Amino acid sequence: MGLRVAVTAAALRSALADEPREAWQRLIAGESALAPIEGFDASGFGAPQAAQIWKEPDGPEDDPALRILGPHGRILDAVARAAHAAGGLDALPRERVGLFAGMGMVDAPVHDLAAAALAARQPGAGLTLDAFFDGGYRAIHPLWPLSMLGNVAVGQVSIDLDVRGDNLVLASDADAGLRALLEGARSVARGDCGAALAAGVSGRVTPQALARLALQERLGPVELGEGGAALTFERPTPERDVRARAWLTGGGTAYGRSLEGGPDFDAWRRAIGAALAEAGLEPSAIDLVFCHAEGHGPADREERDALEALGLDGARAIRSKEALGHLGAGAPAADLALAVAALGEDGARALILAGGPLGGAGALVVEAA
Repeated sequence: MGLRVAVTAAALRSALADEPREAWQRLIAGESALAPIEGFDASGFGAPQAAQIWKEPDGPEDDPALRILGPHGRILDAVARAAHAAGGLDALPRERVGLFAGMGMVDAPVHDLAAAALAARQPGAGLTLDAFFDGGYRAIHPLWPLSMLGNVAVGQVSIDLDVRGDNLVLASDADAGLRALLEGARSVARGDCGAALAAGVSGRVTPQALARLALQERLGPVELGEGGAALTFERPTPERDVRARAWLTGGGTAYGRSLEGGPDFDAWRRAIGAALAEAGLEPSAIDLVFCHAEGHGPADREERDALEALGLDGARAIRSKEALGHLGAGAPAADLALAVAALGEDGARALILAGGPLGGAGALVVEAA
């Protein structure tokens, strides 16, 4: 079965703008939300820039719901609620509405562990594991482990919106975020659910997040961002005439890790080729390419070479990360929201690319309504 589902609503949360059309206009005007990192000393990481929404350190949360959701969950809740309302999903039976999400890595606020660390200190010995497991761990708030799990935030949002259909949570980089969108669209195309709420959310900019980038040995600077997006997918039926803002018509995924990290040439080629083939389009039909690459560094060469080999180098390259920062698992959903805003103004068809540091590659084709 071919993939042809309507994108009926899009909601965005980013440091650049929260309305997709406004974010698109600012992006193409050359504006950027990247700025020196606030909230902690990032000088040990080369003082990189980031596009931050939360610029102050977290304080203790007394509200249990906020403890469970955390900043990443609150972004998911905001965009999911907005897309759910704009897509009119309340009119559908709750068992027929699915929820598919890509969630970024979640880092524990330091204050949540500080009490346990102090309780595990021994005179003259400092913090010891024996003291921690003998009782120091009891100072950790019992809801803290839940705040570290992306599926808990998704579960909380599904309860709040009373969404009971197909569901999926994937983590934690851009390839996972794109796969979550694609699985949501395929569930609608197969008829497994009547409509899907599909979302992607970044992690927060933290010292741990910067340390993970260093451990992944990404070559070239990576500038992180905070935010996410949610979209609603649906198929028109005789019983429900939906208004398509755009059509999602093709998708593809592949795996192959390059020596520089990220997907290799063949993985990009296969993922892009599969998406174009499912959409029934020649490469020359694509007007906009929302690139995964930040636009610098040896690892980006594989993507550029694949686009050139497939004849897509003539399309307009859009690098949203230069304005929004790299949203990780939230990047594909944000790019799809931007593409929906752009189509009709700046092109009729767009290709969205996403990759992960271990070699996962993905592509989506979206066409103007």
